[in-house]
Amino acid sequence: MNGDLDDRPPSPIFEIGLPSLTCYALLISFFSAARDGANIIIAAKTTSANPKLEGTIYSAAVEIERAGGKALAVPCDVRDYSQIEKAVELGVEKFGGIDIVVNNASAIHLTGTLKTSPKTYDLMNQVNARGTFRFTLANIPYLSMFSAQVPTW
Repeated sequence: MNGDLDDRPPSPIFEIGLPSLTCYALLISFFSAARDGANIIIAAKTTSANPKLEGTIYSAAVEIERAGGKALAVPCDVRDYSQIEKAVELGVEKFGGIDIVVNNASAIHLTGTLKTSPKTYDLMNQVNARGTFRFTLANIPYLSMFSAQVPTW
């Protein structure tokens, strides 16, 4: 591949963690991108409705498609690297590449240090730090296919 942006087919925005729908502004951005014909992969754990959190990866995909984009909903726990690899593989297979990765998955426990168990602390780090790192790492080969510059912060 020569890196020329004009030669490539449209490829997707890859988002993890969206279906909690706590980041409504991000959803609005995706709907705006969908109106412009974006392909959006939603990889997250929320596959069934929860009375406390509206929406699932499937309902988000329906809304993106209703707005004019194409969506792929992939169940994915970011603590499991094999699920991350599968989500990336399915996205690349369906859309031909990845343009943007939005790491939005998070685990939070709003207590002080003395009230936070090691198990809870480990969960937050597995999702917030390690999950983000592993998801980004899995996508870098596809992000760099069409660009000479890949952030290496």
